[in-house]
Amino acid sequence: MGHQNFVLFSNTIEEYEAFINKGVFYWPNEITKLTQSQRKLDNLELPEKVGDKIAIVVGAKMKNIKDSYLREKITHSPMMTHIAEVSEVYERPVLGYRYTHGKNPSSSFMLPFEFLPQFKELPNYLGTKFTDNNLLEIDKAIEFGDCIRTLMDSNELKFTRAFFKDDSIYIQSENDEEVYELALGFPRHRKADKSITSALTYRELPDIHSLQKIVQTCNDLGLDGENLILRLRTWRGSKFMKMKILEEKFQSLNGKLQEGISTRLLTANDESDPLLNEIQKYLNDNNDFKNEVEKMSFPKNTILYGPPGTGKTYKVIEKAVNIVNPYFSDVERTRKDYEEAYHMYIENKQIQFCTFHQSFSYEDFVEGLRSDIEKEGAPFTPQNGVFKEICELAKSRYQLSNSSSTDIDQSDIYKISLGKANSIEGEKIYRYCIENKLIALGHGSGIDFTNKNNLTDVSNEFGEYEDDTSNSVIKMVNNFKNILQIGDIVIVSKGNLKLRAIAKVTGHYYYDEETEIPYNHFRKVEWLFISSNEEEAEHIFNATNTDSRRFSQQSIYPFGKDQLNIEAIKNFITPNKNAEEERFVLIIDEINRGNISKIFGELITLIEEDKRFNVEDDGTIKGLEVTLPYSNEKFSVPKNVYILGTMNTADRSISLMDTALRRRFDFEEMLPEPDVLTEVEGIDVQSLLKKINQRIEYLYDRDHQVGHAFFIGKESSSELIEVMQRKIIPLLQEYFYDDWEKIELVLGGAINSDSNENDYFLSKKTINANELFGKTAKIQSKKVVYSLVKDPSAQALINIYIKESVAIDE
Repeated sequence: MGHQNFVLFSNTIEEYEAFINKGVFYWPNEITKLTQSQRKLDNLELPEKVGDKIAIVVGAKMKNIKDSYLREKITHSPMMTHIAEVSEVYERPVLGYRYTHGKNPSSSFMLPFEFLPQFKELPNYLGTKFTDNNLLEIDKAIEFGDCIRTLMDSNELKFTRAFFKDDSIYIQSENDEEVYELALGFPRHRKADKSITSALTYRELPDIHSLQKIVQTCNDLGLDGENLILRLRTWRGSKFMKMKILEEKFQSLNGKLQEGISTRLLTANDESDPLLNEIQKYLNDNNDFKNEVEKMSFPKNTILYGPPGTGKTYKVIEKAVNIVNPYFSDVERTRKDYEEAYHMYIENKQIQFCTFHQSFSYEDFVEGLRSDIEKEGAPFTPQNGVFKEICELAKSRYQLSNSSSTDIDQSDIYKISLGKANSIEGEKIYRYCIENKLIALGHGSGIDFTNKNNLTDVSNEFGEYEDDTSNSVIKMVNNFKNILQIGDIVIVSKGNLKLRAIAKVTGHYYYDEETEIPYNHFRKVEWLFISSNEEEAEHIFNATNTDSRRFSQQSIYPFGKDQLNIEAIKNFITPNKNAEEERFVLIIDEINRGNISKIFGELITLIEEDKRFNVEDDGTIKGLEVTLPYSNEKFSVPKNVYILGTMNTADRSISLMDTALRRRFDFEEMLPEPDVLTEVEGIDVQSLLKKINQRIEYLYDRDHQVGHAFFIGKESSSELIEVMQRKIIPLLQEYFYDDWEKIELVLGGAINSDSNENDYFLSKKTINANELFGKTAKIQSKKVVYSLVKDPSAQALINIYIKESVAIDE
């Protein structure tokens, strides 16, 4: 297999600045995590090898870099700053030295020994010049590394599992239940006492005997082995690699970084992570990708029109998927690929579908009054139609991607659960909250806690209804009702290990007993981050200050600030002004069959592209809005909603369509494509379809032709005959209002009904009125009667396009 592309995500200033300024980069090998889509592929080649290209991407923390040039260039998060190439892979764990330069980097920070000679050549580091003491320390570190390298080259060192826990390094002992601490004297501990488990990130360091040998060898060389060994560090994994920087990019990226993911493989059209698609684009093409994306724009309103069987349904699915994911068509896709993607976006509600008909109304499409038929006497309330529903959902996602930044340093942060994880009912609750910009609590359902403003009030109210409510439930309700404040941040969990959304509280508590979900307690929120496939939660916890890197099972509770990695959370909610909003597509089948003015009403103006809701870079809101008649709500159509209609021209010509609709839509004609058909058992299907359509167009018009889709996939003459009998001839009967003479002309002739031949699809016979009724003067004397041949031969197909049609002359 050839060379592949990867991306590494660096957010450690201390190593990034040093590596970049020397034109190299060191990184663990074999730690690439595959995406959901990649896990389905068979031909992937891991890990990284010499010659592979690596995109270097940085996060929000890198904006604080001290180097003046890099600080000027790194203006956005995430940003792809450089492209590198793997120049060497080391088949052993990386070892390095913890050099601090008078700062206080993470306890696990290190610079590889291989890099230290180059590092010493830098004019300054982290905003300050090297002092004589700094240079002396680096020299000692280089000697320390040379000592270790000599022992490795002579195979005198043995590596074993190492653990990083609460700012300390531990090395596996000979006893599986014990470890040595990398501290003076190498104290021994039970793993259980230090909460060390095999679930911790995999690392390797020399075993205890090897560490002692390193100390002794350093001492023999006049170095301070006991203190130098305390600065020995490693990265995760058992291999590492060196890269050379090929070029600068400093290219802003859309999307969000996934905390805890250090390296990703880049493959074409990875549907599970659009960010990876964008990085792959930049890596493969040095042209400005943003210009390319702009070229891939789609009209907001499009109608695919054409005769039956021209593939409008196939095309509308393909077009809808390409609108939602513009990168999907970058590689050759099968019909099955598009159908799978289509159903995925249907489930995600990014694509929705409806069919217009004569009874379809404004109330079905926009909003109408409906009553809950299961509740006697229930009032009529406004209910959203399909168009309003998709617009509201699209607007919430659009506003999310363009939302203003939030200073979480000044906010309290809570965890909340929205429904039971991995259950149908739980997913319904979560989706309801997302779409309605709410958080909800299920405890105390049926009890209204309005005006219960402290823990005692909440407890007393519970006592009125329930005798044995636990203190923890009372506390959770009080947290939701009283402790949680407007402006606070809530992190929505999924189970104990996943993060699925982050929001800012914008409204006070309110009680609602008439909802679609079995929850009654609500707070309004602004969604700051919504994950498409849930994020690993462990990365938002501050490992140095908490033993637990998972959520508690309580429905809602506050975090202490020292429990959380605030920078990791900021990375999720940092706004991206260049972000491409999520796109939504409404497919309207048979759009010409509905009463357009009745269905769209006043919204026919709002669907125009220049009337759409839009938030400019400076925060200005553009677009028209109207007040809806039933709900009295303000309503606008967001710019990230696309309307795709289909119409069958055999039902109604485009010229007869509502003028207001025609003016606001782009029309894409879909005509029969005979060239896609192949010969079947000696039958020229292309010529067959062409001849049929030429005759229809002459006898009727081009809107009533027959599409190629009727014949696609047919592999025998018997299948073709069945299509003619069950599809084509009934269409011709409809087109020509049972004018069988014209149908005969289209089908190339008919046989005499007295004949036993079956080389045509029709048979005809002339009936004499005098013979049938006796003498009569007031009806025509003769009449031609047609019938369908019961079992036509393959020659009947050939006769359509070989023989010239001859009109009957009776």
